[in-house]
Amino acid sequence: MIDKLIKELIKSEKRVFIQTHDFPDPDAIASAFGLQTFFSIFNIPSTIVYCGEIQRDALKNMISSLDIKIYNSQDIEVLKEDLIVIVDGCKWSKNVTDLPGFEIAVIDHHIVKEPDDVPFIQIDEERGSCSTIITTYFMDKNISIPQNSATALKIGISRDTDLLTRKVTQVDVDAYHYLYQFANNELVNTLLRNNIQLSDFEFFNQTISSLSTDDGIAWHYFENGCETNLMGILGDFILSAQEIKLSILFANNDGSISISIRNENPCWNAADAIRVITKSIGAGGGHKEMAGGVIFKTSDFSLEDSIKKVLLNLHVK
Repeated sequence: MIDKLIKELIKSEKRVFIQTHDFPDPDAIASAFGLQTFFSIFNIPSTIVYCGEIQRDALKNMISSLDIKIYNSQDIEVLKEDLIVIVDGCKWSKNVTDLPGFEIAVIDHHIVKEPDDVPFIQIDEERGSCSTIITTYFMDKNISIPQNSATALKIGISRDTDLLTRKVTQVDVDAYHYLYQFANNELVNTLLRNNIQLSDFEFFNQTISSLSTDDGIAWHYFENGCETNLMGILGDFILSAQEIKLSILFANNDGSISISIRNENPCWNAADAIRVITKSIGAGGGHKEMAGGVIFKTSDFSLEDSIKKVLLNLHVK
């Protein structure tokens, strides 16, 4: 797919934008940065764009440390004749804003329905991160990767696979190994370790003191809101308890309910649980091991009903 896409981009001579999913995480930004670097090898200039906001200070530090040029869609004009490559997301997904421009390609690793109006598609659900897919483009051509790009991609793989402990395939491991020779590994370790800030401790305390559990499932509702990326971090933290196999976090964010699920029970599926919770009142998706979603209106949300739906779906009750 990538070779055909490169030829088409060269032939078109149009502006190219690389779009991440809204409220991007490290894997999304690393994938976009890595793809931008790959395009530059073929003299294809591109601009990284996102919608929403970059929430975590740790992610802002990564962007600053690696000199990643990324623009909010409100700060840059995307025209209808421009070409858009979506990474770590898919056209028509609720967390990918439909920008002006023509979506020429989608590169993703989530479980999604392939859009029928995008010419070039690579959706590899087996990969633990989108950064892995981008890294294979360099590997297949035996191309050296600039240090900053390799560092970002290594962080992207590490974050989305939870340090190579979640949804890892041999390809993910091979990509991680390939990046090691090019990356600033000391900086990788620093950025990975410094993942939270003091202000997050309030949410950890809230989670610990008010967590509900039942048969290996844990859940909590942040009535006063919580950043979506922090919800993922908290979900991973909950799973570190040996008694918990699946965590579900809800947060009242700007009039809608954000949902984050983490799962390590091979018999359960986080993406299925999200779909059960949001059916007819929201949207969501992801992987067997982790998933996210949203209930559009707080008035449609019931914590008790949501947990009952999950327990029934997982055949726990």
